Amino acid sequence: MEEPVTLEGVSDAPIFTSDQIREIEEGKSAGLDVSVYAKPYFLAVHMRSIRLGMEEGLDVSRYAKPEYDWFQMEEIRLGMSEGIDVGIYADPRIAYDKMRIIREGLLEGIYLKTYTKYFGSVMRQVFLAKKSGVDLDPFLDKGYREAELEAIRLALEKGLDIERYISPDFNGESIKEIAKGLENGVEVEEYAFPEYNWEQMHEIRLGLLSRVDIKLYKSPYYHAGQMKEIRVGMENGLDVSSYATLMYTENDMRRIRRQLEDELANRDRNLDGAEEITSQFDDYSINISRDEMTATITLYKRQKVLDRARLIREMQAAGVIYGIDQEMLDRVSDGHFAGTDAVIARGKAPIDGREGYYEYFFELKQESKPKIRADGSVDHMDLRDYHMVKKGDHIAYYHEAEMGKSGSTVTGKFLPAKNGKEKGLLVGKGFIVDEDQKTYISLLNGRIEMKGGKITITNVLELREVTKITGNVIYDGDLHVQGDVGSGSVIKVTGDVIIDGTVEAATIESGRNIAIRRGVTAGTNGLLKAEGKVQAKFLESANIEAGDDVTAGYSVNSKIYTRGRVLITSRDGVLSGGTTVAEQGIEVENLGNRMGVATRVEIGGNERLKKIRVEMEKEINEIKKELQILYNAKNEVYAKYSAEERNEMDIMIKIENAIYTKELELREKEKSQQEVQAHEQAIRDSEAIVHGKIFENVKMSIAGVYLQRAENYQGVAARLLGEQIEVTPLH
Repeated sequence: MEEPVTLEGVSDAPIFTSDQIREIEEGKSAGLDVSVYAKPYFLAVHMRSIRLGMEEGLDVSRYAKPEYDWFQMEEIRLGMSEGIDVGIYADPRIAYDKMRIIREGLLEGIYLKTYTKYFGSVMRQVFLAKKSGVDLDPFLDKGYREAELEAIRLALEKGLDIERYISPDFNGESIKEIAKGLENGVEVEEYAFPEYNWEQMHEIRLGLLSRVDIKLYKSPYYHAGQMKEIRVGMENGLDVSSYATLMYTENDMRRIRRQLEDELANRDRNLDGAEEITSQFDDYSINISRDEMTATITLYKRQKVLDRARLIREMQAAGVIYGIDQEMLDRVSDGHFAGTDAVIARGKAPIDGREGYYEYFFELKQESKPKIRADGSVDHMDLRDYHMVKKGDHIAYYHEAEMGKSGSTVTGKFLPAKNGKEKGLLVGKGFIVDEDQKTYISLLNGRIEMKGGKITITNVLELREVTKITGNVIYDGDLHVQGDVGSGSVIKVTGDVIIDGTVEAATIESGRNIAIRRGVTAGTNGLLKAEGKVQAKFLESANIEAGDDVTAGYSVNSKIYTRGRVLITSRDGVLSGGTTVAEQGIEVENLGNRMGVATRVEIGGNERLKKIRVEMEKEINEIKKELQILYNAKNEVYAKYSAEERNEMDIMIKIENAIYTKELELREKEKSQQEVQAHEQAIRDSEAIVHGKIFENVKMSIAGVYLQRAENYQGVAARLLGEQIEVTPLH
């Protein structure tokens, strides 16, 4: 516990803790009028908030009041710093979490003061809903809590018609299962009932998605574990009728299911017996094949008339009871069979059911690979194909699985057949499934692709060219420009940008990828910014920011930053001039050029990551300082007051709440810091591959370590080993 001390120069020499003294001294050093907050009833954290506001030149009288807790002070201070009207929420009766939401809303132009009658967590969902353009208001007074409102909001943001299926009887997880069903295109009417818990809903939804017969387990009397065992059995092609009953527990069902799976797995092995079985009789012998699928009679004397009834009895004694060839039996017993060996019984082999399958009416794009031209160079623009569909087009049709047909050996041994497995429903967006649950139909004119098992049809805007005259392009979807993009043009789209021509000094931002079939001549102006890849035939004086790889035939005097790699793989391609920052490495033909143009390449760690790390360390240290002040304040209260007195003190509750919130914030920041550190460590393994030559005046670093005398190398791979760069020949 900190010892209280007096402060010289302050009227009446009040008693302060060392943390309070520190805040007062820092204020005096900054030339502030510390009398505004040098008051014993302000904790050090309060003083800190007031001091920071004064240093910013804010009117701290708006919040330098003992009725505000520290978090409330911070929300008012931040609001004033941001230039918003804090009078809307500067009220001690409004909890700090509600203040924060109101402040964040005002920054987005959203007014939330009227929602303060709700819990802060509910206000948060209202704010997020308004921010994304959906309306939660109709649900607020119906008894929905935060978790349910979050699930409703997420469904509304996806454009799902959730309201007709839900009620306050559902919890958040149940509403999410209904939303997932709507998103998957399954018949949610099968399970959107309060008598199902969310886990049961989950099993029914998965069954609908995999096209199994949910009627066998959709009774709410089954618990989710039982439902799962029945569903998994059907998905594995089993006949579940032997255990799909309430008399079996989940464990019983699992045991029987595994037994059936073992029988199927061992079926073919069981067909191959250890040896033939031969039974000797007076006039003949009966042989059963090793797989027990045929029974053969060997006659000791040809065309001898046999007692048919006796023959049947002796066949049964030999174990032959199934698949008897009555016609052959007649010929043998009547003496009309001329040979000595006759097959008198044949088993029936099991026939597995055909698997369900989809017939697609568009070309499925597999993992794309670059096309190699005749001269050995890479055609980067062949990396992506764009398949178009029209609204109303059939894009796929599902052919149902078929049931298997069981079999038997001649000895009557049952041979199970495997039912064909159904394929799951197609998922994605931009299409619907017809009432038959088999026919899939496009909802719009656009581009179709299958990626990660999902079909996506997106709007594609087709333009001849983009110039200052045609105007800026802002579009939700993909953009295809058939010609050039001129200087000064602005393009911002959520999807891919495909440009058949050349790009000049334009600004192009894509939520996915940018593909330029000709190239970029930007004159160091403009910007290409993509969340994914940037591809071009060439880059000349381009400015690029990419979340994934940057690929081109060559790059000259460009400024490139990518969280992926830079790939210059044309046979005579060069990466020369400018600055290239590639977190995951480069692969080029030649680095620099014969003229010795200055070329800078940074691989692995870079200024962006360093800045993030430094800022994160600063934030963590600030939180730790604030926590220490709170711990000291708590210790002070514990030392001064008894437990009974503390339990009645509002300030103690506020301190403990503040500690809890700050500790949570610290854990989250430290987790983010660990992720950044892990990423930095991972990209230290990035490498530079140069197939040709590294020319003079190339300055290359990996994770901050520079390659010495880079111009001496040709056909090498460079990577960081310890604190030095190791260079090895490629061949």
